[in-house]
Amino acid sequence: MRSSVYARAAAFVSRWLLSRRCKQALTVFRGDSAAGGATERLSVQGEIWVREVDGLPLRITMTASAGSEDKTLREEAIVDYGMSEFGTLLPVETTQRELRSGEEVAQNKFSYRYFHRFEVKRPAE
Repeated sequence: MRSSVYARAAAFVSRWLLSRRCKQALTVFRGDSAAGGATERLSVQGEIWVREVDGLPLRITMTASAGSEDKTLREEAIVDYGMSEFGTLLPVETTQRELRSGEEVAQNKFSYRYFHRFEVKRPAE
């Protein structure tokens, strides 16, 4: 674990790893499995960034990879969190990238905002 700063907040950063030999490794299904589609187990690693003062998550990263040096598949994802105006911790941005042999072939970025509070008002009895 190391200390760092994220979004002007002091944070602890912890690394994690799942080997492709582990039962919980990420399994990717390619094509229709009934028609002989392939499966591939990927090693997964990442970081969890938590705010020092209260342990709330600020960021979670994940990288999954497989293949040989010249034909590497790499999936990356980052989810950033923030407090809503309602005092609820929510994801505010997600970035996903896919790299093949070191070249980016896809990137998706999602931003979340304008959250609304859902309330159900019961009729007075």
